[in-house]
Amino acid sequence: MLTGCLPGSLLSFDPANLKQLVFKNKKCQRFFLHLSQKNTAAFLFTCKSITWKQAEFRIFQTQIVGNLTLRTIEHFFVSLFIVHLLPGKYYVKAPALREHLFLFYMGIVVSLLNHKGGVGKTTSAINIGAGLVELGKKILLVDLDPQANLTISLGIPRQKFTIYEAMRGEGELAPYTHKPNLDVITSSLDLSGAEMELINEAGREFILRELISQLQDDYDYVIIDCPPSLGLLTLNALTSSRFVLIPLQTEFLAVQGLAKIKQVIDKVKFRLNKQVEMAGVIATMYDNRRVLNRDVVEIIHKYFGDKVFNTYIRDNIALAEAPAQRKDIFDYSPKSPGAQDYLDLCRELLGRIENISAPAAQQEQEV
Repeated sequence: MLTGCLPGSLLSFDPANLKQLVFKNKKCQRFFLHLSQKNTAAFLFTCKSITWKQAEFRIFQTQIVGNLTLRTIEHFFVSLFIVHLLPGKYYVKAPALREHLFLFYMGIVVSLLNHKGGVGKTTSAINIGAGLVELGKKILLVDLDPQANLTISLGIPRQKFTIYEAMRGEGELAPYTHKPNLDVITSSLDLSGAEMELINEAGREFILRELISQLQDDYDYVIIDCPPSLGLLTLNALTSSRFVLIPLQTEFLAVQGLAKIKQVIDKVKFRLNKQVEMAGVIATMYDNRRVLNRDVVEIIHKYFGDKVFNTYIRDNIALAEAPAQRKDIFDYSPKSPGAQDYLDLCRELLGRIENISAPAAQQEQEV
């Protein structure tokens, strides 16, 4: 029998409904599916007793193999109830479990960042989100750019509550359902004044993280489209994120300033968010026939190594036409090279995220 003790102040639910709450949760079910796919022995648990101070679980068939230890399983269940019942407040001891919670329970927050404009950042945010929907994920897009290009590109009308009102504390995040499994937090030009208005706010770098935590467990991935700057809004995105993607146009000027981006990410990781990590660099607007494009890709490979995605987003007219029709590439032209490139990129991204998280699980197994 495994026992996890929790502070009574965190528990405020009817014990009789506990099992129903857990097994109705699709992300919890997906966690079990992941275990079976990893050739891990199947297991069941029953709630023996639930009190205000203690939760006890009995686990059968405890021959756990792979990346999860029995201790990790215990921590998962202890954490599961807090995360499920109190979004934004979770208790995690094991590093390996923390990764599994992010992967299979809490939505993973990914920011697309580049302080240079016109590199395909918004196009990538939209189509990575839509591509992940094509792969069966539920996605929340967050438009954090005052230009509101993501919002405009999807044809979403002005909403009463946008990201600006939420960050000002005038309302909660209000997702707009663009299509099944793809929701959007819209932006507006008002957001351009947010940095000055929030300059004296205590904990201003963490405002977005607190807002997203209220919705995070409703989605598989939260994709943030950052503004083309390295100001307070971008710091909020990095503080909220687990992974960062850098879209990079394969032109000479786009390469300038890459060192600054990496420096900012490293500072945020050191001071504000220990979990943030660069998932990779996306080469956009690529044409293999152009020598300059090939040279730029070679340069970024030398600088970032295997952080550069193997999938290049080719220069494709359909990607430019889709926003004019207020659609993502999969709705506008699903057979186009742009759609194929972004779908391949999404598959590569999912595999890379799992690989990045694997070392933490391995360390936990060795402890």
